[in-house]
Amino acid sequence: MTQVTAPIDHAAHPRTALVMLLDDPTSDPRPKRMIQLLREMGFAIDVVSRPAKRKVEVATHFVVNQTRFSRVWRMAFARICAPFLLRDEQRDWLLGWQWSTSEAFAAVAARNVSYDLVVVEDPRLLPIGHKARSGGGALLFDAREYYPRQYEDDLFWRILERPERLRLCQSYLPLCDQVITVAPGIAKEYKREFNVDAAVIRSVPEFIPTAPRATSEETIRVVHHGIANPNRKLEKMFDVARMLDRRFQLDFFLTGSPGYLAKLRKIASGLPNVKVKDPVPFDAIHSTLATYDIGLYYLEPRGFNVTYNLPNKLFEFIQARLAVAIGPSPEMASIVRKYECGVVAGEFSTTAMAASLNRLDAAAIDRLKGGADTAARELNFGNESLRLRQLIEGLLELNIARRLKLVARAD
Repeated sequence: MTQVTAPIDHAAHPRTALVMLLDDPTSDPRPKRMIQLLREMGFAIDVVSRPAKRKVEVATHFVVNQTRFSRVWRMAFARICAPFLLRDEQRDWLLGWQWSTSEAFAAVAARNVSYDLVVVEDPRLLPIGHKARSGGGALLFDAREYYPRQYEDDLFWRILERPERLRLCQSYLPLCDQVITVAPGIAKEYKREFNVDAAVIRSVPEFIPTAPRATSEETIRVVHHGIANPNRKLEKMFDVARMLDRRFQLDFFLTGSPGYLAKLRKIASGLPNVKVKDPVPFDAIHSTLATYDIGLYYLEPRGFNVTYNLPNKLFEFIQARLAVAIGPSPEMASIVRKYECGVVAGEFSTTAMAASLNRLDAAAIDRLKGGADTAARELNFGNESLRLRQLIEGLLELNIARRLKLVARAD
């Protein structure tokens, strides 16, 4: 593990924060926006994360390097040992070994900063996040998914990983001062299972002042971007493309599993209206999407999180002023219908999705783009961050009361 320290002095800032994630903080949109907001609020920020592709503009970056051993092997070994460990402290140590986060916590402790706020972006970091807020700081957990059912369609995951997710939620959610999540359905499940009141902060991008492009009658450009995971069954969207009329051209911008990407490219090679293109940098997503007419996200429900997801890409489509085409996923459908910014298939079938698209002409798509323009002015981080600011300011007030109690006890 290495540290990269920027020329920012904690002593010059009245507020300090630690943000913890197991991803790249320069490319993962939600943590990236959190760090940006905390900086605007005057926090000096330390970050614990995987290595970043670009410089992380924070006080100190504690880098959690990849392990030398297979992640699957470590998971299996950890879960074989876990039943023999009765105390949370022992299981937390094993978790730190599994994800190579123990060294990061040691470095954070050596930093000797009394953080006002600790933001945890992954449940596996909750144990060290809880320890890092010593001195009365607030703990905010960003539960971006319903983690006890994250990969529930995978038998291996259900056997080896789900018990640990349940333990982490049962042990540490009650210790969090604030939990936030991305969608109402997920918030309701955290309340039902763990009696936790999670605030909904949607994963929306910054507002971009632009206007919808006019749609051509001859060529309707459809786009999907994201991660190519086999469990997402992206080939279903290729099946949709087979049933679209000649006006439609569907392009994919994908990252992820090389083997699965190769499979998708092979399928695309046999379809004249489908292309799998190289991914674009995060900062180029908007300008790339804005050259299209429709954003397609057809994902059949294969578990709780897929059913109730409210993904970044939906709001990125809207911010690019695209019409949106989706299956009847309840959270996404409620937004599309409210703003009249897209089409919702009548059922989860590729036939129904294709029929919804084939019924559109250029004038109808332009009307839906107008709905996206209205939605974009409301569904953006400038607006969403106001609620997040209020939550954080409330946590800082809680800190003051908590620290006064600690001082009173010491006296």
